[in-house]
Amino acid sequence: MMYSVTRKPVVVLLTWLGSSPQLTCKYSKMYQDLGLEVILKCPSLMSFIWPRSGIKDALQFLIKLKKEIGPHGCPIIVHGISIGCYYYSLIMHHFKTNQKMFSVIEKNIRCQFMDSPVVSDPAGYATSIANIVASSNIGSLCIWASISSYFYLTSPFTCRYYEYFVHLFLFEQPVVPTLMMSCVGDPMTTREKFDYAYQCFMQRGCETTKKYWEDSVHAQHLKYHPVTYKELVYNLIIESIPEMGKPSSLL
Repeated sequence: MMYSVTRKPVVVLLTWLGSSPQLTCKYSKMYQDLGLEVILKCPSLMSFIWPRSGIKDALQFLIKLKKEIGPHGCPIIVHGISIGCYYYSLIMHHFKTNQKMFSVIEKNIRCQFMDSPVVSDPAGYATSIANIVASSNIGSLCIWASISSYFYLTSPFTCRYYEYFVHLFLFEQPVVPTLMMSCVGDPMTTREKFDYAYQCFMQRGCETTKKYWEDSVHAQHLKYHPVTYKELVYNLIIESIPEMGKPSSLL
């Protein structure tokens, strides 16, 4: 594909807990098929359970991203998946507190994809992490108990951060076209919280589309609905970055 922009667009792919380049290759390929460059960030468990660590990690990631895109920047697409959406709120924190330093990144974001966003509370986080990390019911119960105890003991230091990051995600996100996706039974959020997040994005001024699957799995919508998923993603990119031009074939 030919681009009229100075530098081809970059996709910032913020993935789920426990992901790896091998597990996320389908997402990378989806964008590489359009000729886009993908910059992958796999958030660590520490970035999530100890927010101060996450803030430092997000700062280092943004410094590297700024060097990657250069002083004049380029069109940026943000794609968060599960905990990756939480990590995006850490990035928003630096947009807010280091506005001058990272304006070249924030102002170049053209669209954002929020796939299976984390919109919950510490109790929900404990259940979600246990379900994701453990391979058995007993293991899940043990992990849930450990993480619940951790959140209880550290609540004076962590809960205010979680509330702050949820606020950033809901009320201070970049105002760009957005696609939000979730499904029935998603452990990271409820339908009510997902719809509330959608309304917050709309009220913020984001032109937002939502997709709520009846038959899918948290952070696996591309696996269960590959054609629809790609159509939704590609269509928003074409609308948000018209200078890319329309590819001869999307799928």
